[in-house]
Amino acid sequence: MIEYSRSYPESTNSLEGLPPNAFDERARLKSRRQALHAEAAARREDLGDERPTSLIAAELESLKARLGEVEASKTDIVKQHGSSAPEASGASFSQDINRQIEAGQGVGRMRAEIRHLEQELEKRGKAPS
Repeated sequence: MIEYSRSYPESTNSLEGLPPNAFDERARLKSRRQALHAEAAARREDLGDERPTSLIAAELESLKARLGEVEASKTDIVKQHGSSAPEASGASFSQDINRQIEAGQGVGRMRAEIRHLEQELEKRGKAPS
């Protein structure tokens, strides 16, 4: 876990500092981040979650709030383009932007972690809010 906590932020910072045309380095760093994330998830499964329930609940609320912020930052396609078919109104561009926002902010990982924390609270007899 120590390797993850040190290397993951370093790889993220390195990614942000790369010039747009550094494709090979970007691919290498993204691959490294994915490997670190997978390793951390496997270790978490092995160790279990020994944190106090109150900390898990607080982390869950924090992640839900962050997810809400990301959702709020996305383009409202109906407001931007009306309720017509996406192809007819140019909304597919907005959909692409929304997908990129989700990917860039790690929405998939956030949702997975939210599910994990909710399951952990349920195991402990606490209903997630």
